[in-house]
Amino acid sequence: MGRPEVLRAVEEFDRLGRGAFLSRYGFQGSRTCLLVVGGRYYDSKAVALCPNCHAMKTRGRRRYELRSVFLDVVRERHRRTSATASA
Repeated sequence: MGRPEVLRAVEEFDRLGRGAFLSRYGFQGSRTCLLVVGGRYYDSKAVALCPNCHAMKTRGRRRYELRSVFLDVVRERHRRTSATASA
């Protein structure tokens, strides 16, 4: 997570409004730790975790599972190709 992802979350926070943003992602308001961007205060945990939601939407929730499936398919095809070539 970098600055662009945090700023995208801050933009969504501003667009939806604090209450709707917190409700959408299931957070309660911060009491002790706030993020300040451009002189405005944001709920730090919600803004910090929201980019992870965006990343999952972009790359998928099952990224590691899909990687495992992909590697299994590649290994099987390699095995078949090797067996055919040596026959």
